[in-house]
Amino acid sequence: IEYFEDPLATKSFTGDEVYVAISQAADAALTKYPTDKLLVISETNNVSAEKLAVKVKNKSQVMFLECNKFAEHSIMETDPNGVLAEYQKTITPEVIGAAIYNAQPFGLKLNFLNDSLTTPIDGAVVNVLGVEIELTKNQIMIYSLIIATVLFIGLYAVYSALELTTKSINSKTEEANTKKAELIAEEQRLIRAKNSISIYDAAKIIDKAGLSKIQYFDAIGTEIPTKVWLSKFYAEPLGGVAIEGETVSVDELYLFFRAIKAAVPNSSLVLSNLKVDDHEGVIDITESTSAIYTFTMTNKEYAAAQARAAMGDMVVGPDGKIVEPAPEGAAPPADSAGPAVPKLQNLPGIQ
Repeated sequence: IEYFEDPLATKSFTGDEVYVAISQAADAALTKYPTDKLLVISETNNVSAEKLAVKVKNKSQVMFLECNKFAEHSIMETDPNGVLAEYQKTITPEVIGAAIYNAQPFGLKLNFLNDSLTTPIDGAVVNVLGVEIELTKNQIMIYSLIIATVLFIGLYAVYSALELTTKSINSKTEEANTKKAELIAEEQRLIRAKNSISIYDAAKIIDKAGLSKIQYFDAIGTEIPTKVWLSKFYAEPLGGVAIEGETVSVDELYLFFRAIKAAVPNSSLVLSNLKVDDHEGVIDITESTSAIYTFTMTNKEYAAAQARAAMGDMVVGPDGKIVEPAPEGAAPPADSAGPAVPKLQNLPGIQ
């Protein structure tokens, strides 16, 4: 049974206002509880249950019960000599229930305020699998104590098992956290060790022959300005380097060129080509800031390789010497360090 109260100050209303207030409160509560029948009981002289039943908007069958001055008669027969006439109509269902409780010989009285209404228990009859067993008061106490002891032992065993399991889980969690902290510390150590390695030292260890190439890569990646764009980077095994690109700022191109020269020791890099398309004089390159310049940077090793390749239908071997091309389908010379490479001008380079 779900019971709740919504108090209203009925005496503060005038006329039919109290019925409107109560009906609105009841409608809000009844929408949550669909019912087939509704009983309206009034125990106050300020509200008529019959009139309120008409005001309540409910699709179920509505009945009412007056326990106030609006009642035509009392809800139960009373002794005129025992109950005053002015109180006969105000007898409520609660009063009847309390009277029945006190009048009937229940075995157990849950009245802790009046010891005279409490009936002591001398024994009880328990039905176990169809067999009735009569227990005395002492037996009930003994069995109750045994049951309580068994329950206590069982609960204690469960508690102990849970405590052991919790300790085991906590121990494993602490161990996992310790390993995690060790792994994080090792990771941080490796990161610091990685950051402390010089790019030049690493290049020497990886490939001494490619040190200058890595230096060029590092300079391009760290020094390239925002208004300079590279379209091609070529580096051949013998040290030849060519860089091609575009720019809209000659000043930034010059700073980029100087940064590369400073980053690569003993670099022979020069700005070998710089041109601009002025669209046959339409664009004034002295004033326009959108003119696009194309440039090429090369070093003397690249120029020497180009010169060797331009001598004719020759190829350059891994040692940088010009050799005769091998016949088609023939194996490379036995004393060569590897297969010959084609002419430099035919290589796509690294873009």
